[in-house]
Amino acid sequence: PVGGGSMSDAVRDKFLELAGGKRARLVVIPTASVRADDGQVSPTYLYWQSQGVASVDLMHTRSREQANNPSFYKPLETATGVWFTGGDQSRLTEPAAGSCSETAVRACRPACY
Repeated sequence: PVGGGSMSDAVRDKFLELAGGKRARLVVIPTASVRADDGQVSPTYLYWQSQGVASVDLMHTRSREQANNPSFYKPLETATGVWFTGGDQSRLTEPAAGSCSETAVRACRPACY
């Protein structure tokens, strides 16, 4: 876990290594950031997409109903890495705590940052 400021390339490189390198199947969860709701594509999502990995999925919701929807958390079933963006972590836990999405994150045991 990384928080509270800038991050070195070494951290991202290690995450990618742990997630499977170019074979990585990543899930980016930007929900902690207030910018997740602005309708723009997450810069973090774009960064991981530019790394030439097997797949990158974006998972964002403020709805507990959606967090419990199997089609929403399906990307976690095959994820090899989950990247949580920075921000106010209560924004992340509000819809996800105790949800099927949380259970899916815990079950997949990918590299998480």
